[in-house]
Amino acid sequence: MQDIRTDIVGMKFPLIVKTPIKIYKPGLKKAYIVKGVSELLDLWKKLKLLHDKFLVQEFIPGGDDEVFFCLQYISSKGILLASFVGKKIRQWRPLCGGTASCEPADVPELHWMTEKIFKLSGFCGIGSIEYKRDFRNGKFYVVEPTVCRTDFQEQVAIVNNVNIPFIAYCDALGLPIEPAIAMDGRNSRKAWMHFTNDRLSAGYYIKKKELTRIQWLYSLRNVRSFDLFSLRDPMPGLLSALRWVNRQCKKISRNSR
Repeated sequence: MQDIRTDIVGMKFPLIVKTPIKIYKPGLKKAYIVKGVSELLDLWKKLKLLHDKFLVQEFIPGGDDEVFFCLQYISSKGILLASFVGKKIRQWRPLCGGTASCEPADVPELHWMTEKIFKLSGFCGIGSIEYKRDFRNGKFYVVEPTVCRTDFQEQVAIVNNVNIPFIAYCDALGLPIEPAIAMDGRNSRKAWMHFTNDRLSAGYYIKKKELTRIQWLYSLRNVRSFDLFSLRDPMPGLLSALRWVNRQCKKISRNSR
């Protein structure tokens, strides 16, 4: 974008600015929300020093819980073998970050919307599409796709009996497959949580007085799956806990000098 003011002609503020593909660079956040031209120009002066390409979209109003996603697997023959719709409970960072906690959602239309988009584009494999629901009119708008890899919150589908990686594995080996299309999010309400990020997100909303600690704890009543901890495979969670303890010990050691 040479002149960002020309690129945004016809767009309405607020806008969200992010890289077209996920990039990890020091000082570069996943996304930025800007409310006016002057704020956008100031941000652009800083961002162009970090990266040369950015995607600018209109920001759909609504909170973290208005963000939905559909995880799917489509075979090389174009057959939909797995589909799961979920919604975010909270994000970190709020409003424009990654999933901090999520749960199943009863929105059948997102199954068909996602399948149609993927088939029109000729896509097959593991993928997902994220949507934002505009609370003003109830419509769903495509936010971004994720293709050729599992999603960050993939475990929420697995814990609700839609094991997309396993179905993809069986399909690749020619093993028998029972399609898993979760059409009704009310049948299973098991939620997923990234413990650290959800705690940070909850802290942010508690400080803004948009959430109480009791409401946060109640929102976690259905959590059955976590980003690292699992009784079936405890080692990742234990290693993460040991790293945290090690960091705290080093911090205490530095402060005591």
